[in-house]
Amino acid sequence: MKKCLVALSAALLFAGCGHTVTRTTTPPAVHPPGWAIEGPPPSELLTVAPRQTATMYDTTTIGTVPNDPFALAGYVGGWWPTFGPLTRTWPRAHTVSIAINAKERAACLDVEPGDATPGQVAAWDRGQQRAGVERPCDYSDWSEWVNEIRPALERAGIHRSEVWEWDAFYNGRPHIDPSFDGTQYTDRCLGRNLDCSLVSKAFLSIARPPLVAKRPPAPKPKPSPSKRRAELKALLGAYSKRNPHGYNCQKPPYRHAYPSARYNRACLAWARELKTLTR
Repeated sequence: MKKCLVALSAALLFAGCGHTVTRTTTPPAVHPPGWAIEGPPPSELLTVAPRQTATMYDTTTIGTVPNDPFALAGYVGGWWPTFGPLTRTWPRAHTVSIAINAKERAACLDVEPGDATPGQVAAWDRGQQRAGVERPCDYSDWSEWVNEIRPALERAGIHRSEVWEWDAFYNGRPHIDPSFDGTQYTDRCLGRNLDCSLVSKAFLSIARPPLVAKRPPAPKPKPSPSKRRAELKALLGAYSKRNPHGYNCQKPPYRHAYPSARYNRACLAWARELKTLTR
């Protein structure tokens, strides 16, 4: 007991010298104050045909997700590692994985205060490409994208076509900001603790399982005419160019520029054979 009291006294004395250690047990807010309040001018909002886009949900409380979602996004680490539970709960949904810092690997990097920084984006994207990711994804709000991330990517020589750009602008209306691949437009979707984004369906190629664009069915090949059929058609129209009146084997009674009983009989035989072949 005395040893415990001595240890406790020493700990209090050490703390009194200014060497206190604080440990945060309360998770931070998902998005910082003022997040995604700035966006492009209303006249620039992009209208996309519904069939080319999809609604994607992400949240820290899985119970707020609607039934049978088409697309989701979830964190692979941090306070709310929701990616695994989301994929297990809705295995058919196209779910995008999100890394909250530059040390994690996922389909998309979350760039906002408390997570990754704009200065880390270029290196993270290059690392993803070296790891075999064809086109990494980065997420941040519209202001940070325009003022910090895009200039940083340009300085690093990373072109727009090399990354998926997912921004946030909370105007409450489903939309995709100009030149972006998806926009998170509210963090109170359906009146719940639920983020909603409108994304292009091409963007969901990075999801698990990936959304693969359906290719239109190939046209059925037309049956190639047999050599004899082609010859018959050529014979039946052989004199059409030489006859100013347009009469030939294809227009009974087989009147043509060079009347002949032999030619008329040939026309009749060719027509019968062609009819037999085309049945």
